[in-house]
Amino acid sequence: MSLFVQEYIALEPMDRLQAPLTATRILVVTWSRVFEGIKLNVDGFFLGNFGKISSRGIAQNNSGNVIFVFAKHFGEGTSLQAEAYVLLHGINLCITHSILNATIEVDSKALHDIVIQKSTTPWQLDGLIR
Repeated sequence: MSLFVQEYIALEPMDRLQAPLTATRILVVTWSRVFEGIKLNVDGFFLGNFGKISSRGIAQNNSGNVIFVFAKHFGEGTSLQAEAYVLLHGINLCITHSILNATIEVDSKALHDIVIQKSTTPWQLDGLIR
């Protein structure tokens, strides 16, 4: 996967500005295809320390054609809960679409380590990940 960082200045309409403009770093990530089968990319996100959590994901075949996309709100929780819920939701959608073998990518190292049993599951996710 190729990654690069690009600097830019965020521009907003003047009536919406609440703070001075600052330079922001953006990490641009490109999709890398699988050689065969389906690839599911998922991302969970949240607002605040214990805020609203949402998710999005996309499943593509080895040619890059989209099989399905989704976005879903899950209520309130933590960033790790958002990542776990989106992973489970993406897997359930794969099963619904009769996809029983897929390469799955998550951007949370903490969740990755929990899933491969490299670290223990926090109690908040105990019923969700086993």
